[in-house]
Amino acid sequence: MWIVRWILIATIIIVILGLALQNNDLVELSFFTWQSGKIPVYMVIYIAFAAGMIVFMLLAIFRSVQQSLVISRSKKTIRQLQEELDKIKSTTSEAVEVKTDQATDSIETTTPAKSE
Repeated sequence: MWIVRWILIATIIIVILGLALQNNDLVELSFFTWQSGKIPVYMVIYIAFAAGMIVFMLLAIFRSVQQSLVISRSKKTIRQLQEELDKIKSTTSEAVEVKTDQATDSIETTTPAKSE
């Protein structure tokens, strides 16, 4: 697997070098009143790529935080529902025990005692 990674990295470096060597013309950028000095075209491409990666990373972090909040809220709801279910189970089992005890008591009182 490490060979595949090194081949991929070497290919990317070769492509980047090829881009830089073939696009070394100087350009001047202007944005409203701001103007840059003369810079090579490949630098403009790299800066645009880096800016895109930073924006993508920020959006990915925002999405990750958003999903973490949803997961934590869901876990809290699950915990509350589990506690409610446990309470219902315990009250149901207590009610069954009480009815069983009452039924046992009524059976004992209705059964005639043997006389010796």
